[in-house]
Amino acid sequence: MKCKKCIGAVGLPAVGHCSGCGAIIGRMSDKLCAQCSTTKNACQGCGTPLTPANSPNGDTTGNTGSTSDEGEGS
Repeated sequence: MKCKKCIGAVGLPAVGHCSGCGAIIGRMSDKLCAQCSTTKNACQGCGTPLTPANSPNGDTTGNTGSTSDEGEGS
């Protein structure tokens, strides 16, 4: 996951290493691999914590927080 600042950034397609687990990642400019980004809820590009304010979709709950309108409208 990437924050709003990093989602449009283009990094060099060079091998880098995750600062969380040391795994090889495909962009030298990225700080975290996809797994560490999800686990730490942090941006892959810059490593800052993802909050609703800087999350690309404005929400860090993923698909689990959108079932509150169930049963409406029938």
